[in-house]
Amino acid sequence: MIRKIVITLLFTLILSGSFVFASPILGGKYSEGNVILSGQPVSFSPAPFILNGEIMVPAKSFSEKIGAQVIWNESTGEVISYRDNIYIKYKPGSATAQVNGKAKTLPVRSILYKGELFIPASFAVKSHELNHTIDGTIININYKENVPEYQQFGFRHFKRISLANWGISFYIPEYWEAVGDGFNVYGVDNTFESYKLSVELIPDKTYNSRSVMTNAITEDLFATYGDNLTILSTSTVQMGDYTSDVIEYELTNSVTKIHHVKYLFFEQGIGYVLTGETPSTSDLAESREIFELISGTFSIIKLTVNEKLEHYSEYNKFFEYGVNLTRIAHSNMTVSNQFILSGTVENAPSGASVVVTVTKDLKSRTTVIPLTDNEFSGVIYTPFGLGKHNVSMYITTDEINNTGQAILNADIIGALLLSYDKGLDLLTQQLLLQEQLPEENDLVLKFSALNISSEDIQYLLPSSFINYDLQALYGLSTAATFNLSNQYSKAKALYEWMLSEYTLISDRPIVTIRPVDQLITNTTELNEVELNFLYTGLLRSVDIPARVMRGVTEAGVDYWVELMINGRWLIAAPALEMNQLPELPEYFGIDLNDLYPNYGIIEEVDL
Repeated sequence: MIRKIVITLLFTLILSGSFVFASPILGGKYSEGNVILSGQPVSFSPAPFILNGEIMVPAKSFSEKIGAQVIWNESTGEVISYRDNIYIKYKPGSATAQVNGKAKTLPVRSILYKGELFIPASFAVKSHELNHTIDGTIININYKENVPEYQQFGFRHFKRISLANWGISFYIPEYWEAVGDGFNVYGVDNTFESYKLSVELIPDKTYNSRSVMTNAITEDLFATYGDNLTILSTSTVQMGDYTSDVIEYELTNSVTKIHHVKYLFFEQGIGYVLTGETPSTSDLAESREIFELISGTFSIIKLTVNEKLEHYSEYNKFFEYGVNLTRIAHSNMTVSNQFILSGTVENAPSGASVVVTVTKDLKSRTTVIPLTDNEFSGVIYTPFGLGKHNVSMYITTDEINNTGQAILNADIIGALLLSYDKGLDLLTQQLLLQEQLPEENDLVLKFSALNISSEDIQYLLPSSFINYDLQALYGLSTAATFNLSNQYSKAKALYEWMLSEYTLISDRPIVTIRPVDQLITNTTELNEVELNFLYTGLLRSVDIPARVMRGVTEAGVDYWVELMINGRWLIAAPALEMNQLPELPEYFGIDLNDLYPNYGIIEEVDL
């Protein structure tokens, strides 16, 4: 009877997934596993072992060895491994791991052993797409045999070099090869050209900043080469996603003069130095261009997310705030114009909101979801047609205007009235400048979503000021268009109704802008911006794409609405045409090609 109880308890613990193994030996002989990286044995503590035919390795230290960024969630025991757009989350005692947000089955359940989470090495290297072989108790991971990736930069063809043991990558000209026996020197040397690129990693905690590292390297150059060294220039530049210090110098000896350029990167306490060199008799302008191209492709595999590819990443704030998604999100999740993002934030800072940006090419849309009792749920639109949209979720405590309207700072109104240039609209300009992405350090989650709808709906959606999605406005637009069947007739009927019901406040400057929901309930007097917002909201409520535009000249600013009818953008200028009814000769008769040349700047007022 006692034996039955023990067996039943053991079986229950195993099924529950909460069993913590005190030893990897389950009735069999203990066998140690071995890991070889690029021909070099790697030791771990605790050591790898064999379990059910799989080489089990400690998740944290193994992920670091293969060049991944590692996050340990102390509260849950989860280990997160990220490198080269592959994001893996391991959970203690689980039969699955999340790969870019999708649950994947592990060949052997992860286990806790001697305080470390152990995972199957084969699953980790396959998921991170690393070339490897397994021979019994040995897993051999060879960085050098990864299939090269190619990319065209101008007229030059480049190939990607991935130094996975250092967690970095960059592109070099396709015909360059490794130089010597090292894995970190590349170049070409023939009768036509001579280039060499050396890559150096400066270990963690050697320096505490990029400037300190740069100064130390410069001093070392002087100490090593003395009078043979000539510093040509120093600068700080932006190279892709990273800031780099650049030192350009020449080394002279009795025979030759060699031109050098060093690019110094410093991220998370680690320094990376790319040094290019070529004879000073070479075309230095061309050599600078080549080395700058190479350095511009520098990428820290464990930090960089390539948004052109499938991706999913949870950032430090995801765990710091205790975010839990109640609806599954994963890389390249399939959506049709929209999806619901919902979850909880256990440790939400006071006054925080969830801000979600969706981008595709150069287009973007931002949605604010309120946090109520540490919960959030909102509809996120993927409005830019067929294909991949990039979704970024932030938790921010930045102030959000909850008054329902925008009011120009009273301190500057008096000055504006005294020195006011005809059409200058500082309030709208102020609002446009505020339409910026949240701070990167507020980022909690990024993933890609595949929109399967080919319909571009960006000009049919509600926005902060064109918040037409309310019953009262639908009632007005339906009443004005209930017996009409085509879009042109509906647009005309709504235009006539609005211009007959409202009057224009022509005073400048515009010191207040109210959203559409207030315009249909509280007033019949609108300024120029509000008039255009209202008409755009009415059009969108009956599924006619519309957008507010403004043109800027030295004399001032004008606003108008562009509406899509039968595949063409037509123009309505309510502030100009309000006093012409009913004698208006033609509705939407302003020619876009005649209007646009009148303005130095034309931009969409996307508020």
